Amino acid sequence: MAIFTTFLLTFNTFVDRLIALHHQHKQRNILPEIEAAWLHHRFTQIHPFQDGNGRLARCLASLIFIQAGWFPLAVTRDDRAVYIHASEQADRGDLSWLVKLFAKKALPTLLLYRL
Repeated sequence: MAIFTTFLLTFNTFVDRLIALHHQHKQRNILPEIEAAWLHHRFTQIHPFQDGNGRLARCLASLIFIQAGWFPLAVTRDDRAVYIHASEQADRGDLSWLVKLFAKKALPTLLLYRL
């Protein structure tokens, strides 16, 4: 029970910090594709669950898109290799690959929506 309690306290601390930083980013008007990539990457770095961290991180990225009035992020099987590469680059400190991927995925729906 003590290990689980410690996990919850640690997880809550990380999530509280993540939420606080996200709110700071919103106040600074960070672009949605940048915020979505950042939030996605930070959550996957916390990696709180044995399985499903990537799916949940993509849901968080989708939430950023939806809040911006965009369609949810859709990363398909065809995007898998690029997505993994972009995630690995983010792990090395270069978030631009993930930002570009998310922007690329958002662009077609933005163009359709605005026509």
